[in-house]
Amino acid sequence: PTRRSSDLKHFVFKRNIERAEWKPSSKLPAPWDEAILEWQPPAFAKAKGTTPGMDLLEMFEQLGFILLGGVEDEDKDSQQLHVDVAREILSRLTSRRARCLLGLQYLGNLGAAGFLPYLGYLGMTSCDNGFPMHVHFLWVAYMCFTSSVSILFLRYLGGNRASAFCKQFRWRMLFRVLGTFILLTDTYQDATFPVIASKCHFSLWFVSAWLVILGVGVMQVLVQVSMMISCVVNYHLARMPEERDRWLVQGAFMTLRGSDNFVLVYAD
Repeated sequence: PTRRSSDLKHFVFKRNIERAEWKPSSKLPAPWDEAILEWQPPAFAKAKGTTPGMDLLEMFEQLGFILLGGVEDEDKDSQQLHVDVAREILSRLTSRRARCLLGLQYLGNLGAAGFLPYLGYLGMTSCDNGFPMHVHFLWVAYMCFTSSVSILFLRYLGGNRASAFCKQFRWRMLFRVLGTFILLTDTYQDATFPVIASKCHFSLWFVSAWLVILGVGVMQVLVQVSMMISCVVNYHLARMPEERDRWLVQGAFMTLRGSDNFVLVYAD
C-alpha cells in the first residue's frame, strides 16, 4: 500500500522484494524470459537492518550479558518499546534542527580529538615531563559531555517514551557509551602519539604523523565526509519523495556512525 512520504515510521536500510514475476519477452531468445522485480520503497521497508561496524559491539554486549546472567529487556513489551522509540526518532531525524545538532556533535568530536593533542604539544616541555595530564583530563571531561549530549539527543528525538526506554535499556545504553568512549579515545591517542614522538626527538616521528593523516584524516574523516556529501547530492537529484526521505535518513545515520554516537544508533 502507498504511504505518505513524511511517514518514516517503518524505515530501515534493508529493502525487501515486494513483487516478483516472469513474463515472456520477444526481445530475448527462448527459453529466456524477462524478470520483473518490484522493491519495497526504501523509506518504508519493514525488514530489520544492521549498521556497518555494529556487529562486533553487539557480540561483546551479548557475551557480557551472558557472563552477568542476562538482562530482562528482551520480552515483547520491551521490544515494542524499542520499536516505538525508534519510529519516533526516525520521524524526527530528518528535521533541519536534528541534522544541525548531529553535525555539530560530529564536528565537535573531530575538533576535540585534533585540538587537544595540539594543546598538549604546546604544553609539553620535555620528554621526561611527559604529556600534560591536564589535557587528558580535558579529554575525559569532553567525553562525558558528548556522551551526555547523545543521551539528550535520544530524549529529544525519542518522544514521550524515551525516558522509559532509557530506564529499561540502561545497561545497553551504558555499554554503548563505553564503546563510544573507547573508539573516540583511540582517535585521540592516534593524534597524541606524533606529539610525544616529536617532543622525545624520535627520528621517525613524521612517519607516525603521516600514518595519522592517512589512517584518520583520509581513510576515516575524508571518506565519511565524502559519503555525507554524496547523500546530499543524491537528495537533490532524487525525483521521488520516498527517495529523498531515504537519502536524508541515510545521511543522518552516516553522521551518527561517524561521530560514534552508538546510543542513537542502537535506539534506531
